[in-house]
Amino acid sequence: MPQGRSSCGTDRVISDIKSGLEFLRKLGLVHDDINPRNIMLRGDGHAVIIDFDSCTAVGGKSRGGTPGWSRNPRIAEFDNDEYGLELVIKYMHGEYDGQDFEAFGF
Repeated sequence: MPQGRSSCGTDRVISDIKSGLEFLRKLGLVHDDINPRNIMLRGDGHAVIIDFDSCTAVGGKSRGGTPGWSRNPRIAEFDNDEYGLELVIKYMHGEYDGQDFEAFGF
């Protein structure tokens, strides 16, 4: 784990992101752009998901997400958010740098 990042804080952020995605899922929505720039920390240390301009109903046309954090999906599916979350978790543990642009043809 990168220096200065506590396991407790990381666990809380991951739990908060998962809770936010579960809430969207219950509404039948896909955020479709989960990446570190779309996660903010409140003053109390809890994480919130922001930037809902890519959010769409499951099964709808995807807007593609952010290069390096998405598979460049064509359809809005819950798996798109799960993939982004997996990369965010790797990023938080210093295992990913957000530079995998292959899905976008870069």
